[in-house]
Amino acid sequence: MKISLWKRGFTAVELLTVAAAISAMSAGGYAVVKKGHDMRCLNNLKQIGLAVELFVADHGTLPKAKFFATEKNDPQAITSLLKPYITASELFYCPALAREFQKYPTNYLWNDTVNGKNPDTLRAGTWLMTEATSLNKELDSPHTGGFGTLFVDGSAKITRAVPFPKLSVQKETPLDLAPSKLVPVPVEQPAPFIEKSSPTLLFQSYQIPKIPSSVEAGAKATFSFYAFGEENRLFESNALLSIFDLTGTVSPKEVALVKGVWEGELTFTSTHPENTLFLSDEEGRWATSKSFSVISGPPVEIYLSSPSYIQAGSTVNFLFELQDSFGNPVTKSKNISLFPSIGDEAEFPPTLVEKDGKFSLPVLFHKSGETVLSIRDSNSLKKEFTVRVSPGPIDRFEISGLPDSLTAGLPYQITVQALDKYGNRAKGFSPVDRSSVSYTREDTSSGMWLETVSFTKSAQDLFFTIEDGMGHSGTAGPFNILPGPVSRILLDQSSYFLLQGQELTMPFFLEDAFGNPVEGIASDIIIQGKGSWKVQSKEKGGYLLQGAPLEKGKQSVMITIKNILNLSQKIEILHLPPQPILKEEFLNP
Repeated sequence: MKISLWKRGFTAVELLTVAAAISAMSAGGYAVVKKGHDMRCLNNLKQIGLAVELFVADHGTLPKAKFFATEKNDPQAITSLLKPYITASELFYCPALAREFQKYPTNYLWNDTVNGKNPDTLRAGTWLMTEATSLNKELDSPHTGGFGTLFVDGSAKITRAVPFPKLSVQKETPLDLAPSKLVPVPVEQPAPFIEKSSPTLLFQSYQIPKIPSSVEAGAKATFSFYAFGEENRLFESNALLSIFDLTGTVSPKEVALVKGVWEGELTFTSTHPENTLFLSDEEGRWATSKSFSVISGPPVEIYLSSPSYIQAGSTVNFLFELQDSFGNPVTKSKNISLFPSIGDEAEFPPTLVEKDGKFSLPVLFHKSGETVLSIRDSNSLKKEFTVRVSPGPIDRFEISGLPDSLTAGLPYQITVQALDKYGNRAKGFSPVDRSSVSYTREDTSSGMWLETVSFTKSAQDLFFTIEDGMGHSGTAGPFNILPGPVSRILLDQSSYFLLQGQELTMPFFLEDAFGNPVEGIASDIIIQGKGSWKVQSKEKGGYLLQGAPLEKGKQSVMITIKNILNLSQKIEILHLPPQPILKEEFLNP
């Protein structure tokens, strides 16, 4: 028989989470809950309602939040999703509820059946948030008239509790299960429960006494479940009970009572500091246990968290974690020590320091390359890890391979050798002037590098310097960087007119692909055009084109460079007679 709990969309685990939170509260915690603070609670809910409206405006749907989050940094908590819209965290706590609830993100429940929906498609009476204690009908309401509730239309009211299935919370007082106190109630049929119309004892609650303080993951632990009727008498039921816990790993997940009692073994495979059992029958009646811890089993595996970059001469920290056969971290409660072994090429302590379930090992490596790190525990568990150590900071290096003269833009191979203070060939430099030199290939091999570099700025008596950022540097030079092949022909203007008898004198410039001026190649400049032309170098840089066309009218002169294809510059010249003749061809050149 399906109960209305699942028809509403809430899961058993969601309600168990809230039930566990309520059951963990002390009796004194409930005692401080007093009626009142109505206006502050309603104001809080209205402020949350405004934040929800802003969220919907930005995202188009209602938040996809958890029914009740137990961790304040949970990204699916309603407080996390509305954080951009609410800066005052106290708005998420009804002031009438116990302060013990403030260890959770909020003491309100979120209706996760509306997650991702458009609020315009929901009826106005749909609730969004209500107070967590409304889940347990045995607790007094914090306000006169009920519980603070926020609705989808943005209104907030004090209403009766949202209907949830009946929840039975484990009492703080221990049960008296002595045989003289347990009065069996006979049943005529093996029905799960005696109906209310039966003249026999009525069912009251399930109880889970004698909870162990801790259970080891994978180990069998004995538990007992009892059904009780009125006057604390045993209720002889053969009900089928579903079992849940906060780890989600309890086994078995179903047991059957025999005349109101089940006693057997349960196992858990995931650890939890405050685990809670949750029982549910087919009628929707619930009960929760007191909290108990599930601790890890014996270690069977060692896992290493290694730094991404390890350098000789710098202390690095390795983190080791012991895990049991279910993948749970084995913590210090197991009193386990780890003993490292690396060899003679490193400095490290003889034992590891444990913190928060992880073992820390600081190591100072001397030798670069691959090395084996061996870890064993105080028993027989052992694991070896291969780590790669990069050379340390450079103590000295030298550069070779650069000629006396280089051409801008062409690649040149240089050799760099570097040693750290431990004798490892080491890398650790970068060019000082990155604006005029760039790598086109970079290769490292055993601390000797063949670097391919190119220079873009022409210069005389240049020095090439590399450094490691730690005060160590190396220099090659002096050498000259000559401009590269001509890439551009630059003219002041590209059209001229001359009267008969006048001579053209036109400056122009040549540049390579990097903007360096190309000088001293006048003999390689070719002038194509009818007339007498010559090119000569200027003293202050650049070139002069001199000459005159042979014929009158429009003339074209082309400048090209010897052995360079697809590079030319065209000059248009209008050659006129001494006395201009007003003809159409001259009026419209």
